[in-house]
Amino acid sequence: MKKIILVLLVFGCFLFAFEYIDPLDMGLKFLEDDYLYTTQEIVVDKTKKNLAAAGLTARDYFVMGQKCMQKGSMKLAIEYFTKAIKLDPVFYDAYKERALAKDKIQDYTGAKKDYETYMKLRDRLNIAQIEKEKRMLRNHLILANRKVADKKYDEAVVDFTNIINSYPKFPDGYIARADTYVLLNKNAEALKDYNKALAITNVPNITLYLKTAETAYKLKKYSEAVNNYIQIIRLSPNYEYAHYKMIGAYIFMEKFDKALDSLNKYINYSREKNIQTSDYNEWEKILNKYDNDTNIRDLKSKLKTLKVVQTKKS
Repeated sequence: MKKIILVLLVFGCFLFAFEYIDPLDMGLKFLEDDYLYTTQEIVVDKTKKNLAAAGLTARDYFVMGQKCMQKGSMKLAIEYFTKAIKLDPVFYDAYKERALAKDKIQDYTGAKKDYETYMKLRDRLNIAQIEKEKRMLRNHLILANRKVADKKYDEAVVDFTNIINSYPKFPDGYIARADTYVLLNKNAEALKDYNKALAITNVPNITLYLKTAETAYKLKKYSEAVNNYIQIIRLSPNYEYAHYKMIGAYIFMEKFDKALDSLNKYINYSREKNIQTSDYNEWEKILNKYDNDTNIRDLKSKLKTLKVVQTKKS
């Protein structure tokens, strides 16, 4: 009987000694004591397999490393960030934090290498994620454009708005919605969207400048229209249509010297040298209101050299 009791006592002590303790909880609980904190991790310091077997994730080690940095334990923080990287080699924030810790212990070479790796991984993964999102959004854009083709303009506007809300820096969403607003004769809303697209696009886009200019022109915002026509001409100096539209914009703005300059450039670049009937009539009305100074006289004279053609129906 004494032997049985002795065995039970020994077994009970054995169970008490090896009572389960969650390793992450233990690590955080004994953060004040670096010795206990380090001892806890000895069993998971060899390979990625052993690290994972300890039940800790890369994120767990990352958090431990940050806690160590807060306590000033830089070398220990580096160990934890290294373990996080072993479990997740593309965990770019772990490289950044390890770089900061290495910088604190004056390991500048190691810090520089880690920071460079952080930058490369961050840019590569972010670009990949952005491209993935853009592909998804373009698919949604295709579906919304089908509604435009079916003349379901209001439904299309809702779809384009959802696309814009999910990715506010996607210029194609604003352009598509603006195009639809134009079809709905909501030119003020269209102009806002075209300008938003211009503000966030990285590549100069003649088509977008042209849409913005034409919409501003319809709204009689001639100065804004001219600014966009100028951008087109900077990209393509012999773009005759932009020169032609600037003639009218400047006449409406009563800047007759600039209108004459645009007219001369249009005559120089244009092959057909045409003028729309409606434009000719409107421009003549304005010019006839003023005395014949040199610019107005030259404008009238040169406008008469153009071939008047029927206004194209939109």
